[in-house]
Amino acid sequence: MKKLNGLLIGTIALLTSACSSSPVLLDSRTNEASSLITALHAARSLTDAHDAEDILVVFDLDNTLLAMNTELGSNQWYDWQKTLRDEQGCVDERVPELLKAQGAAYHAGSMRPTQPDAAAIVRQLQEEEFRVMILTARGLDFRLPTFRELRRNHLNFSRHAIPMDDDTHFSGLTYFPEAGKARAVLYEDGVFMVAGQHKGEMLKSLLQRLDWEWPEAVVMMDDSEKNIKHMESTLGLLGIPHRLYRYTKEDSRTENFNTDLAAQQWEQVAPALKTIEDVFGSVNFTMPSPYSDPACN
Repeated sequence: MKKLNGLLIGTIALLTSACSSSPVLLDSRTNEASSLITALHAARSLTDAHDAEDILVVFDLDNTLLAMNTELGSNQWYDWQKTLRDEQGCVDERVPELLKAQGAAYHAGSMRPTQPDAAAIVRQLQEEEFRVMILTARGLDFRLPTFRELRRNHLNFSRHAIPMDDDTHFSGLTYFPEAGKARAVLYEDGVFMVAGQHKGEMLKSLLQRLDWEWPEAVVMMDDSEKNIKHMESTLGLLGIPHRLYRYTKEDSRTENFNTDLAAQQWEQVAPALKTIEDVFGSVNFTMPSPYSDPACN
């Protein structure tokens, strides 16, 4: 397995955009899956052509490995709040306030595995020498509650992820993927937090920075169709074989999201969170203003 240089990446991109009569053929598939065990089977299926340590298995976090125990703070809650921007009296500038509200919910809330054997499947992948990591849309501001819930649910991605280098191994790396961009990303202990940015491009940027060989194949599981398409596009241009799966286990809960209950939960907890911030400061979270409504006036 050799590290791809800039020239090779450009050559692959040129080839994949060439005329349809001579496409680059990759052993790649994109499907849906209702169980995380599919990632293990997919990784094993690639070992006929690649060594296990040359195969990278990527998991999304929210609604893939873990899910919020409440409607409040969940992916579906955030998506619902974002749609409120289109209603009268709401503006795009409220999004930072929404992120503050979600940060408070992460601090006070807890998460559950999407399936009981989630941690066991991750451990099995690691024991079989596959490279395993998390790629989450969360930003680095949510680092503390993210790692807390991973530990509480027995998910440790530092065991066999992509190391930083031979010396620092899995310590943290924070950087801006593009010059002039305001959103920094964080890679720490096998967890890559990309602040809502294009997951395919973010993975590419990380691999270019690490002093490590590029994967010969990638397996990914994510509940978002958009993220799957982004990764499919990037890996196709890089010429890396892949097995990509949109994870469907949490679909029913997402589809049955209770907006009334979520609003009620926020109204109940917001005053207490505001009091905690006033007394202890905003080290762990910052409440939105006005805190009674994180999305709209």
